[in-house]
Amino acid sequence: MELALEEKVYDRMPEGKTTAQRVFLLCTSMVLGGFGWFLMGESEGAGQTQVSNAVAWVGGAAITADDVHRLAAEDLRAVEAQRREILSTAVRLEVENRLLVAEAESKGLTPEQILQTEIEDRLGPVSDDEIAAFRHEHADRLTTVTDEEVEAVVREEILARRRSEARSALFARLSNEHEVQIQSDWIAKVSPSTDPSNGPLETPAS
Repeated sequence: MELALEEKVYDRMPEGKTTAQRVFLLCTSMVLGGFGWFLMGESEGAGQTQVSNAVAWVGGAAITADDVHRLAAEDLRAVEAQRREILSTAVRLEVENRLLVAEAESKGLTPEQILQTEIEDRLGPVSDDEIAAFRHEHADRLTTVTDEEVEAVVREEILARRRSEARSALFARLSNEHEVQIQSDWIAKVSPSTDPSNGPLETPAS
């Protein structure tokens, strides 16, 4: 835009002017143009309360960063709690994955085979008495399930609980055997600067 302005001013200069005169006229027009933009900016800001941490104005009154944080505080706390939960789950899953790989290598098996023998093969059958007891205890949860579906739903629920317990027991044992240690301040170490979504991380020197 400045280049186009300079070209137009230069084109309007009278013929016969010396180079020095042309330069003087060009500089004068640029200075006057810049002063005009300055005056426009001053008039637009007139009436606004000058606050250093203002993010917006309404009728000249400032909305500050403190106002925004105060209004968003509850939502930000919820987001932070969700962030911690997600990161905690990620740490747990990565620890379990490495434990599983280490256990599989020590026994000459695959991780899938370890899960099959240590969890799935130990679930056992679900008895009719267990199904009846579960239906009685959780009758309020099964009101939307038809009689034809309820047995299958209850059986799968019981197996899911057994699977969760077996998995917890497996990784508790492996954690002891492989000396797992999780830093108490690990959450502080997971900062935005170490988030892969922010771009490639530098490779540590070996």
